[in-house]
Amino acid sequence: MDAELMQALAPRVRVARIVVVLMVLGIVVAAAVALAVAGMPRAKADQPPIFSYVALVLVPLHLAMSLFVSRAMLRAVRRLVANGPLVLTPQGQTYQQVRDLVDRLGERGWFVALVSTRAVVLGSLIEMAALINVAAYFVEQQAFSLIAAGVLAVILLLQMPTLNSTAQWVEDQGRRLEDERRLAGTPHGERQDPAA
Repeated sequence: MDAELMQALAPRVRVARIVVVLMVLGIVVAAAVALAVAGMPRAKADQPPIFSYVALVLVPLHLAMSLFVSRAMLRAVRRLVANGPLVLTPQGQTYQQVRDLVDRLGERGWFVALVSTRAVVLGSLIEMAALINVAAYFVEQQAFSLIAAGVLAVILLLQMPTLNSTAQWVEDQGRRLEDERRLAGTPHGERQDPAA
């Protein structure tokens, strides 16, 4: 990996790591609150724990959605970049930061700019499912709800970006971009004419 890419990635990976840690801390704090008030009256024994079951069903659904949404976002960005040079409309600091990344790193700059966004997109759906399971535990006090929330918190921690893994991810996006160009027959940086 080149030094310029690593230097550009370092602050973004740091932010992404902070985002993931804060998501996991939110789950832990919510679980601690639920455990602290576990002495509250339970749901009637003759009623099935429907909320807990629904929350459990959301676990695989949200895991799949986090992957699908993240991949769809990346495909859309690769298509935009593959079809030619993107034009940024000046909108303050974000514009300048992205413009600097693209100027320094070429097309890889677009993917470097997405590092924090990717962490939020992947993590937020997983965190949501975990918090719903904590809420289900709070209401119905089914241990499997708290276990599901814990498993999701671990999954979030396992997705913690590192500098090397993120640099590899950026390089992979560049290769995928070139593959998509090759398949579409679009030369590097040349915009396709939509009327053609």
